[in-house]
Amino acid sequence: MALVSNYVKEKYGYDTGASEGYANNFATKNYKALARLDWNINQMHKFTLRYNQVVATDDQTVNGTSAPNPRSSSSRISRNSYAFENANYNFENSVRSITAELNSNFKGNLSNQLLVTFTKIQDTRGSNSDIFPL
Repeated sequence: MALVSNYVKEKYGYDTGASEGYANNFATKNYKALARLDWNINQMHKFTLRYNQVVATDDQTVNGTSAPNPRSSSSRISRNSYAFENANYNFENSVRSITAELNSNFKGNLSNQLLVTFTKIQDTRGSNSDIFPL
């Protein structure tokens, strides 16, 4: 496999990455944050503001079953096929949400709640490799 990797590097200037042992370096990382502010405006009105964030990455090996039709009976990483490190990818997910809530109580027998929420979800895929030169 070193011959193939060296040929691709010399001919196209592309680094294929490692040919073995790279899955040992795979990682799943996530960062979470939560902030909350409570404000008792007065006896009848209470306001809450919340922010929540989750950002995560998860390394993945090349998908073994999504080959072109007709599908092969063996995976993309098996005794019949091979994938270098830079053929792999990762998921990059982020969820950010902000919520504002106003609770009001009028004369003990009448109450009201106003709740406003905005959420942004981003699910993307990334790669540690460069685009193969054409």
